[in-house]
Amino acid sequence: MTVTTVAHYRFPPAAREAVLERLLPVAQTTRDEPGLKYFHILETPSEEGHLILIEGWKDQEALARHRERPHFRDGLLGSVVPLLYERSVHISTPAFEEQFS
Repeated sequence: MTVTTVAHYRFPPAAREAVLERLLPVAQTTRDEPGLKYFHILETPSEEGHLILIEGWKDQEALARHRERPHFRDGLLGSVVPLLYERSVHISTPAFEEQFS
């Protein structure tokens, strides 16, 4: 079953360039991972200092493997997250996957 994560990253607007600079290599490596179906990073024009990351994984195991990889642990958690003042991650699965896949 597809697993989707929606993460909200909030940071001081002055930290935008540093956040994006550190996030880019993590995103590039993540896009090459087996089990990844889609990955989007969106900015919120109405709210400076807010990114939304949307990831779709083949299943829970693929997501779990992603969270064990060095670019997630060291790159994201170790380098990007310290620049944030808030990070929320929501994990969901489709209510009607068979009808809308």
